[in-house]
Amino acid sequence: MTQVEAVARPVSLAFPATQRFSVSNGNRVSIQDLSVGDRVETLAFSAIDGAPYLAQTRFLGFLDRRANQETMFLRLEFEGNQGALEITPDHLLAVVHSGDLSDQPLDFVRARLLEPGSYLVLRSGKTAQVRSITSVSRTGAYGPLTESGTALVNGLLVSCYAHTESHNRAHRAMLPLRLVHRLYRWLPLDALGLTDLGSSRDGFHPYARFLYQFRECLSTVRSWLDALTSLFCQHVRGRALERSA
Repeated sequence: MTQVEAVARPVSLAFPATQRFSVSNGNRVSIQDLSVGDRVETLAFSAIDGAPYLAQTRFLGFLDRRANQETMFLRLEFEGNQGALEITPDHLLAVVHSGDLSDQPLDFVRARLLEPGSYLVLRSGKTAQVRSITSVSRTGAYGPLTESGTALVNGLLVSCYAHTESHNRAHRAMLPLRLVHRLYRWLPLDALGLTDLGSSRDGFHPYARFLYQFRECLSTVRSWLDALTSLFCQHVRGRALERSA
């Protein structure tokens, strides 16, 4: 799967409006109440020993926002008094393969691939096992984007990306959009509408839609090239048979 395919799917979605982001002052804010530029919490990992620590990242807006759409979510209840996370089935969240985060790599997988007993990553840097997984219907769905590509939602570490097998490839594909936000600090890009992340209207962000359309174009070109290659090979084989006859 290419970087373009990693994020450019016709269906994105992510979390219902009831899910809460951890923000820089330690409080939790409903996802629908976030504003572009807000500082939210995430987990980062030491380059020396890989130990997790709390970090801040800027909220850049929504890649997808459907305030009035009825959507099915998976409700993941996990051990302890942490509560639950509601998330669309193909959205990525952080997992580890055993209860100790210190001696194994972090992975991001689709929510629908989890099962009771899977280990999720908590705000504290520790892990908690999934106790149960059920389906729920909610009105409203919001797909957030942060500068780091991750965030803490309902106390769990999650990715900002969906419909991909690689969080890292999806994050690289979003580099141009992140650069636009950095430029916004010095240039009046808002006057050109280049920083609108769909925070005030429903639907996909224009950049995410562009990636999807670009992927479709690449797919069409690839099909044409495959067809031309097949015709060329048939022609070469035919000429070879004629010469050998």
